[in-house]
Amino acid sequence: MGEASTAEVLLAEALASGPHAFGLRLTNPSRQPILNTWVLELSEPSGFHRWSSRPLDGYPLAEIQFPRPLDAVNTALNTGGMADAAPVGIFFVLQTPAHALRIMAPAQHQLGSLLSLKSTTHMFTTSVEVFGHTADVKIATGLEPGLTYSLYILTSNPTAQVGGATWSLESFGARSEPLDQGEVASFELFPAADFQVVNLGEEYSNQEITVQLTCTLPSDLHFGDSLLVQAPPGFPLADFQWLGPTVSLSAEIWCHFGPCILSVAFLSTWQGAAGVAFAAAEPMRFTVRARNPASALEPESAWWRMDQRRGGARRATAVAASWPIRPELSSASLQLLGPSLAALAVASLRLRFVPASPAVALRLRALSPPEVSFDGAGGGPELLLQGLSLVPHVEVSILITSVRLGRGGGPSRYSLQTFRTPYEGVVDERLDFFGFYQAGRAEVSGTLQGSHMLEPTGWLRTLPPRAAEKGFITLNLVFSMDLFAGDVLIVTCQGLGAYVLFSDSLVMERLTFVLTGEAMPVLASNQGEHELHIALDTGGNASNGSALVAAQFARLHFQAIPTAEANTWKVDSWSGSTLSNTNDGTFPGFQPVLPLFVELVPTRAPPDARIAVNLKVTAAASSNQLRLVAPEGFRFPSLCGDLCASFGEFFEDTARAMATLSSSSSLLGESLTFQVLTPLRTPQVVTWLVRAYGPTGQLDGWGVAAGFKVDQMHVQVWYGAVPGLQNAELAFVFTLDLRSIRSFRLSVRHRSTGADRSGPDRSNGRDRAGSGLNIESQGTFRNQKMCYVKMIEDV
Repeated sequence: MGEASTAEVLLAEALASGPHAFGLRLTNPSRQPILNTWVLELSEPSGFHRWSSRPLDGYPLAEIQFPRPLDAVNTALNTGGMADAAPVGIFFVLQTPAHALRIMAPAQHQLGSLLSLKSTTHMFTTSVEVFGHTADVKIATGLEPGLTYSLYILTSNPTAQVGGATWSLESFGARSEPLDQGEVASFELFPAADFQVVNLGEEYSNQEITVQLTCTLPSDLHFGDSLLVQAPPGFPLADFQWLGPTVSLSAEIWCHFGPCILSVAFLSTWQGAAGVAFAAAEPMRFTVRARNPASALEPESAWWRMDQRRGGARRATAVAASWPIRPELSSASLQLLGPSLAALAVASLRLRFVPASPAVALRLRALSPPEVSFDGAGGGPELLLQGLSLVPHVEVSILITSVRLGRGGGPSRYSLQTFRTPYEGVVDERLDFFGFYQAGRAEVSGTLQGSHMLEPTGWLRTLPPRAAEKGFITLNLVFSMDLFAGDVLIVTCQGLGAYVLFSDSLVMERLTFVLTGEAMPVLASNQGEHELHIALDTGGNASNGSALVAAQFARLHFQAIPTAEANTWKVDSWSGSTLSNTNDGTFPGFQPVLPLFVELVPTRAPPDARIAVNLKVTAAASSNQLRLVAPEGFRFPSLCGDLCASFGEFFEDTARAMATLSSSSSLLGESLTFQVLTPLRTPQVVTWLVRAYGPTGQLDGWGVAAGFKVDQMHVQVWYGAVPGLQNAELAFVFTLDLRSIRSFRLSVRHRSTGADRSGPDRSNGRDRAGSGLNIESQGTFRNQKMCYVKMIEDV
């Protein structure tokens, strides 16, 4: 027999000594008893003798504990169905590990989406099925006992107050077996007001904004009543402004404990405390200044709440959803590290920012200039990174390599977003922020001409320029960004072989649409030996003040002393302190050859003779081939020396004969000899050209030698100047440069024909078949000897 918490058992027979077992059917209480103990008593049938056990600990109930009341964001009676749904928070502690929950609201409530399920350290992934006022929640990883969990679910309130209502929560195991159960009291409901909140500013985090609030009450607002407006967490409030009709009121804002609260008290007037300040359904409007939070709000927190209070009692209430916060990362910056800075160059960037929220991934997107590409040429304008561990308020620094900069140049703009999971659920962002000023691209080409180009005869003009010889440089320039009046163009020759530059004769010209040069007004100066500074003026080129518009061709002409060492040319344009264009110093410059120092001395130089010439060529190179170019009239025999050969070739389109000296080792610095055939008389230009070539056939350098004149014999002719004289005698008087000569051959040519006859000796010296003669003689002649020749012929 049982009554309340006591049960009596009548035994059919006496119990023997020893252990005994029995069972009872009972109903558990709805709450764990404060004094949870059991007592067993035994008595005789007469009841005279009674024995009692010591208190025995009772078993714990599988009850879900609720450490806090329900957190109902909206406690207003429903007027619009699920359109008025707002979060309700349930805080609970389980007794048994569970993998599923069942939520049962009072029958008049309507449940909706589950917003969150989390502990103090973890957010759980869930799936939900809703059936009216019941929702079944499955948890991917399961819940542990003894921890406090919070669960927020959208709920639509009933249209009328329900007394004594409770919410029920049940837990289930992995195989859907029931585990724990508990109940918690529902919340009180109040008449619903109409409440609207409008953000008149931006939605970005940390932005100063103005918020307009409109409130319409279901009943009259009396003097002495007050309106309380609670902002979502993270919204500081200030500067209350009343927009309605004039009324006596006072406003205060408290932000010291939790969310900011605006209190608007409507003061009593002569009408008395019961006077109506605003009739029911009459809208009230006012504004406050606020600042958006630093990060996005949790769904259960993003609500503005309004209460009408009278004497401390709540008369009406309403909520309004806040706007989505677009979290803006603070201190987001991009630094261009180089080494290349020009448009379309490949460079490295340094990204720095301070996250406002935890995140594991980010997306960086280049907005301008166009054609920015991450990871070289084929990466596209977006950089995606995951596997990060971004900590709020801790600066992040990321080095980004192999970035191809955009086309054109100018201010660069980027957008940065961080994500809670890879590329889903933006938690922070900074859109369209300034990165850095990207310099435009300077395209540079040019020519170097040596001073030999000024040589009047012009036969050396086809030769390349030489190092250490003042030359003329022309740089062809095209910029992707405009150059303006006042900009400075800096031309630098850099490297071990940097040229010496001269600004005194510099000329800059721009090409018009008909490709004719137009001189530009510039002021050029030297900044050291290897750098030129050129200040630009418009010169009336364009109405926008540009001295040179983008993509317009320009030329620079100036003098320099080149070197044979490696160097590069850097061309920068500066607009104040901003680098507006650059070529990153990538123009390789020019390739002048070495100057050769040539010593050329003949052993003798008679006309129309085969002579030996001594040659020595020096230069800072190792060349195994020398190519000789003789003055006009000189000729080379086919074999012109031990190392010399000629193939009847001529230099370029001239009449200058060529010969080649070749060896397996360098010929520079060596004393060499070659043979040449002299002309009858000294040519007008006696300059010799020597070119040196390396083993691979490359031209190492060239040089010229002053050459030598053909030494003509000093001759006098004596004869009787009598017309018609027969058997006239001619006397030839000549001087030898040699000290002595044993034999000679005298050749006489008639000037009018130039005939040169050679034949058998005539004893009388007469040659009737022609007007020339040859005389051969034996003997020794010395300087200043005279030879007489008698010519029997009509003169």
